[in-house]
Amino acid sequence: MSGITQTAQEKFAYLRKRLDQLGYKQPLGLDCLPLVERLFCDLVWTTESLRKAKSELNSQLKLRTTVEDYVAPYKSDNGRLIKENNELHRQVLNTR
Repeated sequence: MSGITQTAQEKFAYLRKRLDQLGYKQPLGLDCLPLVERLFCDLVWTTESLRKAKSELNSQLKLRTTVEDYVAPYKSDNGRLIKENNELHRQVLNTR
């Protein structure tokens, strides 16, 4: 690494360390550094986005359960009232 800048060496060392931490032990050439760096950033971003999406999904599922629990008695009443209304409507039609 004698012909590369300090910044490139630091980027290489940092990226190599992060890849090693994630279990990617394959060789990394300096010519691949920009591509691997970009792919690694995309991997980190995608992983974080997935984590956030899962968290949001869990929140939405909890909210849905809460709303369903709140609405359940009204659904039951609504079904009963529709039947009652239909019966009354039928009686009105029969009395005409």
